[in-house]
Amino acid sequence: MTRTAAQARARRQQLGIPDDAYVIGALGQIGGYKGLPELIDAFRATSGSNLRLLICGRPRNAAARKEVEEATANEPRVHLFFDLLSDEDFALTTAACDVVVAPYRQYLHSGTLVYLASAERRSLTPATPFADDLAKCVGPGWVTLYEGRLNPQILRDFIAGTAPHAKPVLTALDPSSAAQSIITFVRNL
Repeated sequence: MTRTAAQARARRQQLGIPDDAYVIGALGQIGGYKGLPELIDAFRATSGSNLRLLICGRPRNAAARKEVEEATANEPRVHLFFDLLSDEDFALTTAACDVVVAPYRQYLHSGTLVYLASAERRSLTPATPFADDLAKCVGPGWVTLYEGRLNPQILRDFIAGTAPHAKPVLTALDPSSAAQSIITFVRNL
């Protein structure tokens, strides 16, 4: 369900983010494979007083929380929200972000990336077979891929990118469409 601009503004206010800020989100469980240290390093090296990095989610453990807190110390453009996000909070927080970065180190699938496309939020993530397929599926501009380690130039290029001209194509992600594909595959065995 798409959230309204008023709901997004209200969520930004709850999180202490100015209305005119350009918000880069990192959402979901914090720790391990999420690659947040790389994102934080790239963000710190990216100038712009109106840029904000919003990291929201429950840390896996105290060490994961401490790692993020230490990496973001003395960076007033970073907003941290350490808590489990309900479905509604996740949707509102996504709406409060202009873009979302998912610098995952290793992954086979991401429900977050699928959700971001359905919520019409551009995302940046490493190139993997899943991410490449998703990018092709939803259409140009919604999922931006990069090779190697996230760095400031990749992040700057992503921020400077323009919003896609067309809405994301979500038909292939529809559960009934996926079920039909599986049925067809099994019948053809």
